[in-house]
Amino acid sequence: MMLKVLALLAFIQGTLYRAPIQLTSTAPPDPALASGSVNITRAFSGNENLAQILALTPGVVSRELTGSGAFSAVSIRGSSTSAVGIFLEGVPLGDARFGIQDLGSLPAWMFENADLYRSYIPSSLSPLSGAGAVNLHLKQRIQGFTLSTYAGSFSTGGGHVFWGTSTKRFSIAAGSGYNYTRGDFTFLSDNGTPFNPDDDIEVTRANNDHSTGGGYLFISTNSEHIETRSFITAVKRESGIPGIYTFQSSAARYKDATVVAGSTLRLQKPRHAEVTMHARFSSKRFYDPYSEVGLLSQDEKGLLEEGGIKIYIPTTVRAWFISTGAGIFLSSEKGRDYINNGTYGFHTSHVFFNVDMSRKFTNLRTFGRLRLVHFRLSGRPLFPVNAKIERNVYWFVEPSAGLLWRSNSRFSVFFNITHLVQPPSMAEIAGDRGFIAPNPDISPEKRTTYETGIRFHRPSLYLECTLFLVSARDLHIFIQNSQFTVRAESVDSAVSAGAEISGHYRLKRWMATATVNIIYTRDTGSVPFWKGKYIPGQPLLSGVFMFQYNLEPFSFTYRIRFESKKFLDRTNAFHVGPFATHTFSMALGIWKNQMTVKLTVRNVFNTREYDFLGYPLPGRGLYFYVQYSPKFQKNT
Repeated sequence: MMLKVLALLAFIQGTLYRAPIQLTSTAPPDPALASGSVNITRAFSGNENLAQILALTPGVVSRELTGSGAFSAVSIRGSSTSAVGIFLEGVPLGDARFGIQDLGSLPAWMFENADLYRSYIPSSLSPLSGAGAVNLHLKQRIQGFTLSTYAGSFSTGGGHVFWGTSTKRFSIAAGSGYNYTRGDFTFLSDNGTPFNPDDDIEVTRANNDHSTGGGYLFISTNSEHIETRSFITAVKRESGIPGIYTFQSSAARYKDATVVAGSTLRLQKPRHAEVTMHARFSSKRFYDPYSEVGLLSQDEKGLLEEGGIKIYIPTTVRAWFISTGAGIFLSSEKGRDYINNGTYGFHTSHVFFNVDMSRKFTNLRTFGRLRLVHFRLSGRPLFPVNAKIERNVYWFVEPSAGLLWRSNSRFSVFFNITHLVQPPSMAEIAGDRGFIAPNPDISPEKRTTYETGIRFHRPSLYLECTLFLVSARDLHIFIQNSQFTVRAESVDSAVSAGAEISGHYRLKRWMATATVNIIYTRDTGSVPFWKGKYIPGQPLLSGVFMFQYNLEPFSFTYRIRFESKKFLDRTNAFHVGPFATHTFSMALGIWKNQMTVKLTVRNVFNTREYDFLGYPLPGRGLYFYVQYSPKFQKNT
């Protein structure tokens, strides 16, 4: 099924694809933690996907298949994409078999902002995110309604509508939208032989269309003692499945429908506590009648059912701040396997318990906080059905510690040590009945992060510089097992070190934002990569710069994204050179700024980019975006 292909591509260290966005000028919620935040609403203007938007945050990179609406995921500091936990309002997302959340299946227009954690993960979230986490927040702060539509290159178009209202004790927000792209574009194919330019030909990307429709409802209530927050989202998606080089599919299709619901009850008095429950249901179908994508002709259907509950309790005991999180999550996937003419099923359960302890010392001339103890005792029993392996149960401790020093409210210095563990997924352990070979002996991936940095924050200026070193043991990576199958293996040891530099400066009429990532990766295991010891998909240097000028009712934005040379496969044989892409956009407010009209030209000079072992991405694109918000009902 399609997830076979997605799992392979997501686990393999792919390339970076950064799209410029506009950062908020606010500091991260807790300067002691190497975290960040992204204003998704401000960044989104039509067909950007979540991976592109999140990728501006320092240390975070995106990976995509073939453009708008296609499979996309994020990596943090050189990690595999499966090691990044994706949460929706604190609810964990991910597949029972692969543990990967396709960000392309989550429409960006639904979300207002996101919190990102590059190492430490709060106790209020589930662990088992071996490289960091992303917590997405639905659009909630809406007054009245907003209507938007867009159209552009590659037969791309869509529209969204939002409505909301609130009182002192009650608020409600809802949204609905639809996106579509045909996605066909012309590119130069090396015909699968990068060493022989004589057989290079121009081909058109085929079967590359994507369509996504969905909606959500968010309701919250607030009283003196109790706060409740409930949401439900529903998304239905259909897409074609292209191949790479000149080997393209013409009829393979992938369809899925997903419903996620969650509810949080927060006790505010006499003692703080949170209880969150969630349920998730997904149905999917992969159809490949001519064996163009998978192995043999296949038509697979599957169902995923998932649910869980977690409790979060923050308290203060004799100047110590203690936060505790605990929970259990159950998931089950079942379906029909037409390759082996039978059914399949996978069941997983996950129990976790987290404790954070910290204390602020106020008897110093300056302000400081010491995170003396932070530990996690977590387990993930795996109960596969119809898999030829015994029961797998993992128990592990995830300790971490941090130190923060502030000279004043504007300047801070922090140091963190964090240890996270990522158990293998069901696909790695048991395979997928044809494309991924099983490896029941694969060990959990262990990552220890050392980081230190400084932050400076003023209303108009924000600067951050972080130095980090990641030491990974048993790093999971897929390698070619035969002509038609791959197998998950563990790299004995690997390191990733570098610097993350970002800044944001705003004056009355103009604003500048810059992010630079310097990441050096190295395979230090006993069996290094065939040609050199680089971790594939990670350029040494990457970043983005954006400049914006506002002169109401007109605004102008210029953005540039750049990357150095990188390798795209485990052999370090196929690589792409350095490149930079430029984007220009102009916006005009009319009717007393009740309507905004925006024209964007992406990749102005038609720079060719490649992701996922040579998957080409679209070139130059022209997009027209219109948003209408009545003045008496504007967003807050």
